[in-house]
Amino acid sequence: MKRKLLYILLLGAIILSSCEKDFLNLYPITSISTVSFYKTKEHFDQAIVASYNPMRNIALNGIFMDEQRSDNTFFTYYSADRSLYWWYEALAEFIQDASSGPQGSPMVNRYNGDYLGISRVNTILGRIDASQMTSNEKASVRAEALFLRAFYYFDLIKYWGPVPLILKEVSSASEAFQ
Repeated sequence: MKRKLLYILLLGAIILSSCEKDFLNLYPITSISTVSFYKTKEHFDQAIVASYNPMRNIALNGIFMDEQRSDNTFFTYYSADRSLYWWYEALAEFIQDASSGPQGSPMVNRYNGDYLGISRVNTILGRIDASQMTSNEKASVRAEALFLRAFYYFDLIKYWGPVPLILKEVSSASEAFQ
């Protein structure tokens, strides 16, 4: 009888404690949104590090877009084995165009990587004034972010000439296609 009463009380406590208003609207502690993220110096340091990530594509694709076009490298044309990577030859022979290569080609990766870096830097620059950092910390983060954006635009202009200049964070589809 005591055990049955204990189970009933335990079940009642569970039922009553789960009837709170916000019981179903809990967010995981590890889930970070853009609203709660850009506040402290540590947050902006993490965002700056993430802005450097697209440079990996620049270095990797630079092998094909820079070095393969120079006198430093060469490739041997094998007519019997055309392989899946024919777009690397198109890069070396300067015969590439907008349709040269699939989605993972060096040209597409480099172009998209540069704009990904610009997007991340624009987010940092757009949210830096509302942060809890000191003015010296803001100046340091702003200077590094502006340098990164200039570097990405330099890389874009070096290969594609005049490109769209995006200086603010894009937050909607209508802003992206202006």
